[in-house]
Amino acid sequence: MFGGDNRGMTSSSFWIYENWRAEDKAVIHRGECPFCKDGTGIHKDKDEGRNGQWHGPFATHGQAQQHARSLNRRIVKECKKCC
Repeated sequence: MFGGDNRGMTSSSFWIYENWRAEDKAVIHRGECPFCKDGTGIHKDKDEGRNGQWHGPFATHGQAQQHARSLNRRIVKECKKCC
């Protein structure tokens, strides 16, 4: 499940988007991912926490993975675009 090819990306941080409305999931992203943008996401302030929230930054993928699992969401996975 974890440890993809990373698509040549390097990052000093990892983030988790916890979404409790759609699919009850936590998704790990690299900071420079276009869906993450270092924890600001693609919707900026439009969501205002109704659907989910960002957690991070985490220095390592392992730290992000550990935190994502602690959120007790039904699905924990990596972003298909950046991880």
